[in-house]
Amino acid sequence: MSGRLRERVRIEREARTTDNAGGAALSWATVAVLWAAVEPLKGAERMQAMQMEASNLYKVTLRNPGPAFTAADRLVWLTGGNAVLNIREAPTTPRYNLFREVVAELGVAQ
Repeated sequence: MSGRLRERVRIEREARTTDNAGGAALSWATVAVLWAAVEPLKGAERMQAMQMEASNLYKVTLRNPGPAFTAADRLVWLTGGNAVLNIREAPTTPRYNLFREVVAELGVAQ
């Protein structure tokens, strides 16, 4: 399996910073850059607000244990053209498992 981890992904977490006007700016902070296997699961199209929207689900396999992250974070598929993948399922994996599988979606708002 480890030979299949040929893709680079970056785990990002939303960060809020205050500005001088009393507001807040949202940005994404890097948690880690890792090797992964990214495999397509399914694709779909749907009508939303009279426009066709496409989305694709991927299974992303990472080495375990790795950095802690949740579905509130996101993945950036660096070798996939910097595509932003919204994490849909990030189940807790026992530390003795060698790999962790995450389901992520491309083409939808977070």
